[in-house]
Amino acid sequence: MLRGAKRTLPARLLMVVSVLLATSLPAAGLNLRLAPLIEMQSDPEQGPLMRALGPLFERSETFEGELTLALPRPFYCRFEGTGPRPVRGRDFLWPLGVTRRSGNETQQRLLLALHTDRDICNPKSAERRWLLPLVFLGRNKAGHTYAALFPLGGEIDEIASYDQVRFLFFPLYLETQRGTARSRTVLWPVFSRTRSAHGSKWRVFPLIGASSTPNGVQRFFLWPVGHTARLDSVRTGRSTRSFFLLPAMGWSRSRPSEAESPDSKAWTVLWPFFSGSMTPRSRRLHFPWPFFQRALDIGADGTRTLDKTYLWPLAGVRKRGENETYRFFLWPIVHERKSGNSRNGRHSLWVLPFYWSAASRREGEVRSVQRQVWPLVRFARRGKRGLLATPALWPGPLPAPVDRGYAPLWRLYTRRDEGDVHRHDLFWGWAQWSTEAGRMRDMGLFPFFHLSRGRDRTALSLLGGIFRRESTPTRTHRRLLWIFNW
Repeated sequence: MLRGAKRTLPARLLMVVSVLLATSLPAAGLNLRLAPLIEMQSDPEQGPLMRALGPLFERSETFEGELTLALPRPFYCRFEGTGPRPVRGRDFLWPLGVTRRSGNETQQRLLLALHTDRDICNPKSAERRWLLPLVFLGRNKAGHTYAALFPLGGEIDEIASYDQVRFLFFPLYLETQRGTARSRTVLWPVFSRTRSAHGSKWRVFPLIGASSTPNGVQRFFLWPVGHTARLDSVRTGRSTRSFFLLPAMGWSRSRPSEAESPDSKAWTVLWPFFSGSMTPRSRRLHFPWPFFQRALDIGADGTRTLDKTYLWPLAGVRKRGENETYRFFLWPIVHERKSGNSRNGRHSLWVLPFYWSAASRREGEVRSVQRQVWPLVRFARRGKRGLLATPALWPGPLPAPVDRGYAPLWRLYTRRDEGDVHRHDLFWGWAQWSTEAGRMRDMGLFPFFHLSRGRDRTALSLLGGIFRRESTPTRTHRRLLWIFNW
């Protein structure tokens, strides 16, 4: 045990010293370049930076603008976003544990333990303390508390799409409420009864069931085989009759109150393979599904709000109005999406799993571009900021927790652009160089040398600072063994 403790002591000391120095670094204005062992600097353009043991310990800013502190990555990552309503939080070996805070709203999760608070400044705000799927404690938006121990009994508010759920020895008894609809079920899902302001329904699942409203009645038998409906709208006068015996056949006809208006019809044979529908403003045809699909919707102004033709899996296109288009080729390999127009819009392209790209325009200018050739390289640009990283082991769009917690572990080379300034980083700082307007600004190769050049200053450091030479137009300063100066 003693030998194991001695082996871990240097790493612990390095972590503590790194955190303390990184905290004081912006004020002290110090620079330490011993990467990939340890690196610290205060750069007005790049912000405070600390990095130790390669990518394990790091304080930096991600390309998306988050200030991140990893101690060590990926076990602990703290971040703080930017914007009018920034999100800040922590990741603990994501996705195992997370904390998030935006304004006064917080949420924490560790494995299946969940806690959320809508407003930490309000002692009566909505709050949850859940240990899924067993323990449920909380307070709803109205300030009423609830508790449940699944499956023994209790009450859970605001879960899924329900306002309230009550149960006793589930599935023996279950009671749910959504709006004005309240349902009671015995031996879920067999015996159920629902009442609301708009009607009622009952079922003995899967044998038989019915739903009644002022417009009529819908029934099922031997679900999902048989379905019937007889509806007469009180408001519009539309009359609907339907009968489905799945998967063999089925039909539906809806007649408007005006005799001169056409009916709406739907049919199916060997559902879901062959089916179709026709209304005054829409057409649907699957013949057979999913190989051939055709859909057309016409708006009140006569324009096509939906135009869809699929010859699956060879090719397909779906257009919604004039500003949204989706295409695929050799599904699921190639997918393309477009929204907006040439001045304001988005465009994305997938060629699974090797290529992905996304771009957005605003007022005719390209605001952001992202491209990735998996698993080789990822490129991103937003305004004057750019990033190139390799390799890129995460296929497709990079989630923020992966970007700050995992991606730096496998990125062997990165290039960051800030206008005319281009910074290059190889093997987590082992080799670094940067240029500005095509002119070399600094260059380093640990532990051999580091050279930096400014407009009025040139500095050369050898062997980690054993010898340092700094020149200005008026003087030259030299230092040997960190203490001898002349």
